[in-house]
Amino acid sequence: MDWKQLLGSRRESIDQELRLRNAYLATENRILRQQINGRVQLRDSDRKVLAEIGQKLGKKALEEIATIAKPDTILAWPHEGSHTGESARVETQTVGSATMRWLLANEASTTVKPGLCHSR
Repeated sequence: MDWKQLLGSRRESIDQELRLRNAYLATENRILRQQINGRVQLRDSDRKVLAEIGQKLGKKALEEIATIAKPDTILAWPHEGSHTGESARVETQTVGSATMRWLLANEASTTVKPGLCHSR
């Protein structure tokens, strides 16, 4: 088997796994959404992340998968690059704090093996 066939085979395998993951997440999302009564309350940071991904996916894909809001609504939410001034700084601090909390929580739950991690 030459390298082109090998790469093609590996790509097909990865594509199939990604399709299965997407199908699983879509099904799980639908099940969880059915258990929620009323509207889902979103933070500005939630809207920002959904809008960033929604912009990349486009309206057609959002029409197939979006359940939390209508595609036009998601595409209208502010996203990366659309914030200016103070609100952008506040959003960055909020996301940064959440990320830091996640990193600290995960760091506490993992074991670092000697010799694999070097601090400077």
